[in-house]
Amino acid sequence: VPGHHDSSTALLGPRAAGALVALLDVEGASAGAALAAWWGGWLIARVTFEAPPRVEAVQSSSPWQDLRESAAVVRRLPSVRVLCVLFCTQTFTRGCFSVFAIVVSIRLLDTGEAGAGVLTGAFGLGAVLGSFAASLLIGRAGFARWFGIGVALWGLPFAALAYVSQPVVAYGLLGLVGVANAVEDVTGFTLLQRLVPDAVLGRFFGAFEA
Repeated sequence: VPGHHDSSTALLGPRAAGALVALLDVEGASAGAALAAWWGGWLIARVTFEAPPRVEAVQSSSPWQDLRESAAVVRRLPSVRVLCVLFCTQTFTRGCFSVFAIVVSIRLLDTGEAGAGVLTGAFGLGAVLGSFAASLLIGRAGFARWFGIGVALWGLPFAALAYVSQPVVAYGLLGLVGVANAVEDVTGFTLLQRLVPDAVLGRFFGAFEA
């Protein structure tokens, strides 16, 4: 389910941003995005839950101690370390994509500023389709192999864009990156949950996301 939500936002987000820019200009759209983020944080802060019963007493800890324990897990488990490095590589590439889409649209494809939104939308569409395809991997073996394929396909289509001048082909390549994003997320996070000890899983993911 998280993979579907992430993919849906990648598809619908550019559309919503374009509509806000058309109605409110760039400044108004930025303010709207900030307001939506604040509202989301306020909703999360209001969530209450019942703590599960624990067999052992929980020792008090600090955020720094949690961070050190998470780092110790990464140092102690080579498989977790490899996954973290590959996730960081993919995250760096995704950060570059935000600027890359604009450069490709204006300088390479000559589709203007609007073309950047279409490229991002093509990525989102691929992510939605990929999230459903990744659901077929449930119960199957070879998650590590599929995770590696997902990470590789985050880079190869970008390299191929250097030799592309047709917008339709570029949209297809970005759609392929979207598919890879869904596969990589589903398989990678599943592997981490299987490899990291349950006792430190929550604090590990906190440090990992940070």
